[in-house]
Amino acid sequence: MMSITFMFPYFSFAIALSTVITILIASRLLLYCHRITKAAGKASGSQYTNITMIVVESSLLYSSCSLLYLGPYIVHNPVDFTFLQIIGTVDISSARLLC
Repeated sequence: MMSITFMFPYFSFAIALSTVITILIASRLLLYCHRITKAAGKASGSQYTNITMIVVESSLLYSSCSLLYLGPYIVHNPVDFTFLQIIGTVDISSARLLC
């Protein structure tokens, strides 16, 4: 079980890491989309754009719920427990979006 004192650094790091990795993946996919569109036409690169949207939506879902949790947690509001329960479900759902 995680100690209460490590909750803020854990979620802050998780949000930052998720955001950075999502930006790196999305930029790489969009680069491939641009290259394929130049070489084979507009219809060929649309797959990469769709995959990029799925990756960004998945990360956005997790990051926004984590931020909703961190706000009340920082000010010691009991509402944070509600968002903490939602984060578990969102974590699983966002991973399933990628499958």
